[in-house]
Amino acid sequence: AARPFPSASHRGGTLTVADTSLTDPPDPAAVYSYALTAVYDGLTAFRRSGGAAGLTLVPDLAKTLPRPTAGGTTYTFTLRRGIRYSNGNLVRASDFRRGLQRQLSFGLGADYYKGILGGSACIKHPNRCDLSAGILTDDAAGRVTFRLVQADPDFLYKLGLPLAVPAPPGAPSHVI
Repeated sequence: AARPFPSASHRGGTLTVADTSLTDPPDPAAVYSYALTAVYDGLTAFRRSGGAAGLTLVPDLAKTLPRPTAGGTTYTFTLRRGIRYSNGNLVRASDFRRGLQRQLSFGLGADYYKGILGGSACIKHPNRCDLSAGILTDDAAGRVTFRLVQADPDFLYKLGLPLAVPAPPGAPSHVI
């Protein structure tokens, strides 16, 4: 059985992945690869464990997994405090809207997120993608609220895919 590593061993270092589908640098909007879960985090994730336990959904950058409200069409997350990108910049709530707008505009798996208010329009008109009605953000409070067109019992699982990751300010508006 594999032993867990002490948390201090998860800082720094070099990751080498032999996956010919990855772009350079790896861009979650350009390629779907489970290998990206080693370098990108989202609001939710699948437990990093072997066997059936690896299918368990857990909060990742969010403090907790929210319960849907408004008939299953609204999900509100609060970010863990102090999360930073590899360059040291803080991850902000608005980065999640930016990341999903990027994904819906030209990324793989856009159909997973078209149920977000404004999502279908982003797929049809990628140059005018605007999810401000579907993803409400409050950077000061670290809050991200998703509003869906209709209830989607799989939505939290879709957010656990390496497609639904934040994009910092200045991230390219095109696939790199």
